[in-house]
Amino acid sequence: MTEGSGDAELLTSILEHHLAIRRLEDLRLALIAEIDREGVARQAGYPGTVELVMDLLLLDRRQARRVVAEARDRAPLGAEHRGTSGRDP
Repeated sequence: MTEGSGDAELLTSILEHHLAIRRLEDLRLALIAEIDREGVARQAGYPGTVELVMDLLLLDRRQARRVVAEARDRAPLGAEHRGTSGRDP
């Protein structure tokens, strides 16, 4: 293997890993959005989705608020009509 081909393999590998991480993050946000829409946090005894995310993902309040806000922003159109109980202000 030449040095150039090794470099190309490294570049391909980092790109593949980056894309996999992005897909996983998109999935995480989609799941949080669904948890929020369905009111799962309240059903599980939490005051809201932020508190559930704090506890479940071991995040501080600031991080959990950011993640929940991003999940809500990415929620598919029409999602607001599915059940909004459990949404944090």
